Amino acid sequence: MRGAARHAAWGADPLTPLWLLVVILAWGGNYAVVKLALRDMAPFSFNALRFGGAWLCLLLLLSVTRTAILPPRAERIPLAVVGVFQVTVMLGLTSLALLWIEASRAVLIAYSLPIWTTLFDRLILGIRLTAHKVAGLAMGLAGLAILLEPWRLDWTGSGVLAGSALGLAGTIGWSLGATLYKRRVWEAPLLSQVQWQVGVGFVPLLLLALIFEADAPIDPTARLAVLAVYNWIIPAALAYWCWSRVLMSIPPSAAAQFLMLAPVWGVMLGIVFLDEPALPSLWISGALILGGALISMRKRS
Repeated sequence: MRGAARHAAWGADPLTPLWLLVVILAWGGNYAVVKLALRDMAPFSFNALRFGGAWLCLLLLLSVTRTAILPPRAERIPLAVVGVFQVTVMLGLTSLALLWIEASRAVLIAYSLPIWTTLFDRLILGIRLTAHKVAGLAMGLAGLAILLEPWRLDWTGSGVLAGSALGLAGTIGWSLGATLYKRRVWEAPLLSQVQWQVGVGFVPLLLLALIFEADAPIDPTARLAVLAVYNWIIPAALAYWCWSRVLMSIPPSAAAQFLMLAPVWGVMLGIVFLDEPALPSLWISGALILGGALISMRKRS
């Protein structure tokens, strides 16, 4: 009975924890990668490069596997809306926010995602807010706060309000896109869905790069090429495919709570590769986030 309950908690796909782990590792580990890439290329331009390349990779994969490139006509606009919210709004507004606020503040705002997915789960999906979910959400947010220490940040500096508002709008857009995706059962093959979302989301990112960074210098190093190709395949194409698989199985609020482990993984990589200090707060944070997510997944008996 316990095995059946555990399976039910993860939805119809028993591999959901694996897809979620791929997303956490890919997105959490990409902080250092993007930081390196931005030494050679401006942020809007790199976003356009990595999602444009991911789109081409997905189109190639669709061609090789002889999978329909276009979703059914009735699903094209809804999937485009999801793609704009999850790709363009999230990445575009977060990149704009970084013009005024530091990366640590942007990460803190981005991973407030469970708050907004919980709200949209209730308003759009009609998912009831239980005591388990409230307790789990509180534990997860406490863990995130211990990791990122928002009380050490200056919230009164010039441009902080504007940058924080842009970052928050991006996060809310991301959570809305995830909830809208969860709301319906799609007929299109999953690969076609992801290709359509990434492709539609890429076009506005390209326009933002042309508007804000038309004259920005680009240093075409071998490092940039390697980091770009890595982003095409892992954090963009593969991770968005896995993220869609996760959303098909569990509520966005549950997925978002586990996703708070991504910055924990990012800090752990910094310890290994950048000789950053391993503080006790990292392990406390990870335990709280994981524990909170597992508590939220519990079903009422």
